[in-house]
Amino acid sequence: MIAGLPPRFAAFLKDEIGMAQLGQHGLRIFCVHAPLRAVRGPVRTAGCRKLSGEGEGLGMCRRDDNLDTQHAGDRAVGADDQMQAILEEKSLYVVYQPIVCHQTRRVFACEALSRPHWRGESVPPQVWFQWAATSGHMVEADLLAFGLAVQGVAGLPEAQRRLPLFVNVLPSTLTQSAFFHHIERVLAEAALSPQQVVIEIVEWLAYDPPVLRQVIRRLHEYGIRVALDDVGIGGAGLRALVDLEPHFIKVDRSLIQGIAQSDARRKLLHLLVEYAGGGEAVVAEGVESWPDFEAVAEAGVKLSQGFLWSRPKPMKDILTFVERFESDSRNLIQNPADH
Repeated sequence: MIAGLPPRFAAFLKDEIGMAQLGQHGLRIFCVHAPLRAVRGPVRTAGCRKLSGEGEGLGMCRRDDNLDTQHAGDRAVGADDQMQAILEEKSLYVVYQPIVCHQTRRVFACEALSRPHWRGESVPPQVWFQWAATSGHMVEADLLAFGLAVQGVAGLPEAQRRLPLFVNVLPSTLTQSAFFHHIERVLAEAALSPQQVVIEIVEWLAYDPPVLRQVIRRLHEYGIRVALDDVGIGGAGLRALVDLEPHFIKVDRSLIQGIAQSDARRKLLHLLVEYAGGGEAVVAEGVESWPDFEAVAEAGVKLSQGFLWSRPKPMKDILTFVERFESDSRNLIQNPADH
């Protein structure tokens, strides 16, 4: 039995997945049984070695440090110059994607997403963060992204600033004392309450669990909530759910897309809702089809985001979406079009 996990949850992992490895940084299971190329780009696949063939249901991936080192070395070439230029010029713009609450039929929050550009060309976000990691600029990249994300809502009228803001931050950045001071300063300058901020912990880089738990306790005391991002792929171990006690569980798109056709995925999602203490603490990412949305809702999940509702957009366009959605939410949920 896996320590710290409810017996039904551990039994499900054993029966449905068949394999589970409990490593230093958590339980490495589940890449959904789609081909690995379907899992988000080089950030997700560089450190994964597939352990089972393609097919229906769930599979798994295992972190391979040799692969990580090899790919990191390849990407490091020339990355430092690009990173320095982007950081110095703040060549990063932020778009936002709404998180919808099915129960209240309102927009619950927005996630801030970084979109870097260099020499007039867009840089894929996963490449940007790999550059940052391999060139030693991860903290600076997170500082810039967090500051710009908050700035995007700072100038809005009070009535339009009610939505919580989800922002991605790496564990290695959170454990730097400078980052916490940066958060305090940025929120104070924007006159934004800490209670409006949710930090999404992305877990594809290794971290020290005791140190990160201490940082999260400090964030809790300050009023900032925490979400565990990308739950359902190899980089987001279930052990983190136990160790970090997040306010929100964000279930990765690789588990959500196609869930309408997979009993195993629906069963796992239901267990995640049960573990979280209710569907209001679980966010289904990557909802793009009506059948998948229905399956997510039937599993008890009350929050979702994805192209079914809206693509990531500038904040002014998100405000237009919020107004439209909340004035006609019943019709939009029954007939979701490309907004």
